[in-house]
Amino acid sequence: MTQPECVHFYFGKKVCSFQHTFGVSGVVSQQSELCVFRCVASVTHFFIDRKRMSRVWFSDYKAKRWTQNIVKQNLKSTNPIDCEQYIHSLDKAALVALKKIPLLDTICAKLLSIMNDKQNTIINMSTKIHITEKQLPKIYRMVQSICCKIGIDMPELYLELNREPNAYTYGTEKFTIIIHSGLIECLQDDELYAVLAHECGHIACKHGLYHTIGGMVLSGGAIGLHELSNYLNTKGVVGAIAGNVVSAVDSALELAFFHWFRCSELSADRVAIICCGSADPVIETMMRLAGGTTHIDSEIDKDLFIAQAADYQQSMEKDIVNKGLEFLLTKNDTHPLLAVRAYEAQKFASSDDFKEIAQA
Repeated sequence: MTQPECVHFYFGKKVCSFQHTFGVSGVVSQQSELCVFRCVASVTHFFIDRKRMSRVWFSDYKAKRWTQNIVKQNLKSTNPIDCEQYIHSLDKAALVALKKIPLLDTICAKLLSIMNDKQNTIINMSTKIHITEKQLPKIYRMVQSICCKIGIDMPELYLELNREPNAYTYGTEKFTIIIHSGLIECLQDDELYAVLAHECGHIACKHGLYHTIGGMVLSGGAIGLHELSNYLNTKGVVGAIAGNVVSAVDSALELAFFHWFRCSELSADRVAIICCGSADPVIETMMRLAGGTTHIDSEIDKDLFIAQAADYQQSMEKDIVNKGLEFLLTKNDTHPLLAVRAYEAQKFASSDDFKEIAQA
């Protein structure tokens, strides 16, 4: 006759203990133990996943409710804010330096003469989803409320199938914002609102002209300086000297545009903070882009990320070697480092300038 004995299972520590009846041989089969172990593990993981999914659901619910409220609030805005109140000082200085480049106006005129807005419209209408009041209305209303807040005309909106979490704005008179599908998959509603406000901020800050031209210049070959330099280098000593001069001009032009691009992003981030009424969605977006997926929302801390950004900024200010390395690493980037953007966002949100804008 078989005797009931107590069998214990462990997951690093005891998780359960129950009576198991031995067979005739008095030995529990390995298959039986494994089956029970799997059952206990499944139940344990079910409750862990349920708890985690509850936190994710609640976080997503809060983001949706916050976005609905801020959209309603901004749609009622009647006093647009002057962009001179929030454009970053580095943005202003970099643009002044950019405009001092010899022949830049001539280059801009040439590039504008070959731009074809109709061609871009055909591409967008045939390969992307046009966002309207009826097509993806939630995103449309988000942008509509932002436009009311900062006093700009409604841009054209398109959704593009692209896993990279990104959005970009282009145009000189009529503006278009392209939103990647990966951005919608990656961000919660409040973070998406911050990104859309950032893109509209480029329009409000009048970045459109030089952003568009800068994109053409940095794409290589738009004004033929690369090709001209290579051609002159094949024409003897004099040609080589001239080619080096052209190459130097080309490099200086690219560096100037890259520097201004990075500075302009800080102004656009400020617009996002103003439209959100807080730096939190902007900082949380930086965290998300740095590696914070929705699966670890309950484990990442915004304050710790800001402390990390402050530590980084302090290390740059104290050590000139670090500052030089930062320049070498970012000189060909169009966006500032995520920690820098988070630090600048927090700094602006704590400033008297932001408080005056918020009160107005």
